[in-house]
Amino acid sequence: MFKNAGSAEIIRSHQKDDLYLSYLRSSISDISQSILGPRRWLSWKKELDVGADLGYFLLTTFAGFQTVGEEYVNIIQVDPTRKSVPSLWRRSFMILFHVGTPYLLQRLLDWFERRLRSPRSHEIPEETRVFLLKCVPVVRNSVTFVHRLHLAAFYLRGLFYHIAKRAAGVQYLKYDIRRQAPDQTLQNSFRILGWLSIAQLCGSLGVKSRRCTDGSQEEVLSMFGGEKIHHSNTLWSSILLALYP
Repeated sequence: MFKNAGSAEIIRSHQKDDLYLSYLRSSISDISQSILGPRRWLSWKKELDVGADLGYFLLTTFAGFQTVGEEYVNIIQVDPTRKSVPSLWRRSFMILFHVGTPYLLQRLLDWFERRLRSPRSHEIPEETRVFLLKCVPVVRNSVTFVHRLHLAAFYLRGLFYHIAKRAAGVQYLKYDIRRQAPDQTLQNSFRILGWLSIAQLCGSLGVKSRRCTDGSQEEVLSMFGGEKIHHSNTLWSSILLALYP
C-alpha cells in the first residue's frame, strides 16, 4: 500500500508546488504594488516573496496537510521512522529552515558588504577590508555549489530534494493502490544524471581552482559560481520526466 516515493514523484511534486508558489508570489506582488506603489513595492519585494512562501507552507505542511504538489503525485511526508507523519516541531523547523535561511543569509551578506564599503569601515585595516570584500562573493557562490552538490546526491539516492528536509529528516512515502513496481529504468537514469552532475562540479571546480593559481581575481570570485550546471541538471530532469510520465 505504501512504498518509498521515487525521484520522479518527488520532482513532480516540487515542480507543481513551485508553479503554485510562483502564482501566489505574483498575485501578492500585484496587490501590493497597487496598494503601496511601485517604489515601496520594489523595496519590499523580497519580504513579500518570503511571506508568500511562508503562508503557503503554513497553510499546508504546518497545518498537517499535503501541499498541492504532494497531493498531485499522492505522496505524504513521514519522519525518519517512516511510521508516522513529522511532528509539529519537525515541520516547523523544516519550514523555517527552507524559507527563512536563504533570505536571512542573503540579508546578512548584503549588510556585511555594505558595512565594509561604508565610510565607517575605514577603521578596519585596508588589506583586511579588501580581503573580506573578496570573500563575500565566494561565500555566495559556495552556497550555490552546496545546493548543486545536494541536488546531485538526490539524483543518486532519491531521498531529500531540499536541504531543509535533510536537516529535518523528513522523507516521502507514496500511497499506491495498484502496487506498481518502481520504474528501474527511470531510477537508473536519475543516478546517471547524479554522477554526471558530480563530474561536472568536480571538473568545473578543478579547472577554476587551477586558474586561481594564476592570481586572477575574477576566477577567485567565481570559483564556485555560474548557473549553467544548475540549469542543465534541471533541464535534463524535466526531459527524463517527459520521457517516462
